[in-house]
Amino acid sequence: MLERMMQGERVNEDWHSIAPGRVTSRQSTDMLAIEDRDLARAIRFIRARARDPIQVKDVLAEVAMSRRVLERRFREALGRAPAEEIRRVHVELARQLLEDTVLSIGQIATRSGFDHAELLTRAFRREMNETPSSYRRRVRRPEGLDY
Repeated sequence: MLERMMQGERVNEDWHSIAPGRVTSRQSTDMLAIEDRDLARAIRFIRARARDPIQVKDVLAEVAMSRRVLERRFREALGRAPAEEIRRVHVELARQLLEDTVLSIGQIATRSGFDHAELLTRAFRREMNETPSSYRRRVRRPEGLDY
């Protein structure tokens, strides 16, 4: 319709509403506005390892600070602990895989840093207030539709 209008063609002036699509954050646009270089490094490490079953001890091996200092800096900057950020990043990746693939829940668990489907389900429910299966049913687009 916009193209036709730009070509000078007259179009029906009825109101047309188009539902917005999902915004997908890509690594190139996933910027950190954190002045604390060590904290920014820790967060980048967590995001880069979203597919791996990492723990806070892995983050500590990446940055030179004590666990207590890391916890304090995370809470001050993000309002959550490093372990919560790790879980949030893993769940976000799982959420994207649930929306964009037909992988099984077990495969998604493995690809999003969880050792098995039960851990994914528990973390997903804690973060999203629903199971991965119910989320997928709710958000999946019907096959064959081009949005």
